[in-house]
Amino acid sequence: MVNFLVEIPAIDVPVYFCVGRRDYVVPFELVEEYYERLQAPHKEIIWFERSAHAPNFEEPDKFCDFCKSLLYGK
Repeated sequence: MVNFLVEIPAIDVPVYFCVGRRDYVVPFELVEEYYERLQAPHKEIIWFERSAHAPNFEEPDKFCDFCKSLLYGK
């Protein structure tokens, strides 16, 4: 198992966390803690209020819009 807080304190590329507010596999509180500690050139949390662990399936339109915004700009 990887402890991201200890083993990956920094990354050299932009990081985007797509987080389901109802996720109990990876609770959003852990994502927020890692987000605060992580050093990256750009980092962002994208919240999926009606999702759990699979926002790409649970809110596919919002997830797709987010992915397109990365490819084509907002």
